[in-house]
Amino acid sequence: MSAMGTMDALQNEFETIKKIADFFVHQRFLKKLTASNEQKFVDFHYELLKERAINERLFRLLRIEFANRGLAVEDYLLGKIAIEIEPNLQGDVLRMLGNMKEHGGRRLDETAEWARRLLKSDDDRLRCRAIWVLGWLGTWNDIDLLSDNLFYDPNNENRGWAAAAFMQIFNSNQATGEKSLHYLKQALTKETDSSTLEIILINIQEITGKKLGIHSGSHGGVPK
Repeated sequence: MSAMGTMDALQNEFETIKKIADFFVHQRFLKKLTASNEQKFVDFHYELLKERAINERLFRLLRIEFANRGLAVEDYLLGKIAIEIEPNLQGDVLRMLGNMKEHGGRRLDETAEWARRLLKSDDDRLRCRAIWVLGWLGTWNDIDLLSDNLFYDPNNENRGWAAAAFMQIFNSNQATGEKSLHYLKQALTKETDSSTLEIILINIQEITGKKLGIHSGSHGGVPK
């Protein structure tokens, strides 16, 4: 089959399955989609990430499998994040770039710089993704940046994610523990949202290793 015929067949199959909630149907499609890292396959896959009105599980799988292309798409995604103007997709691109840590990413410093820049976005979801990525890739100095989100982010969940990011950075570099606790304890005196307060306490508990009687799974994982 020609390259054009292959892409047309994939497009037709996607149109058929995009609202179907069938894991095995999705897996068959994704196996074909990710069979190659040739440009036409990668471009087509990226275009599918713009499709929001589809089966939710299928969309998550599309995003996961794009990141699972690994180093073959790291440069591609860094090119896209520089020109992408749609906040949801830009956030997804940043998240996938952060996932390159699992694939031995070669340009993680650049990804961290993008996360620092997007911490100041006006879009709640985009700030959320930037907080996650700095939790994965951040350094000692990023704790100071994240403290602004911990104290002042207008979104309650993002303040909680900032607290969780401190713990993630601590897991990579335990020398950051004292600095993180300084900010987290300050946040306890400022925070008014009960759910966010719980998350702050959970992460204090995780960093100190002291049991405060709070179940640590309440805010433990990044949504898929």
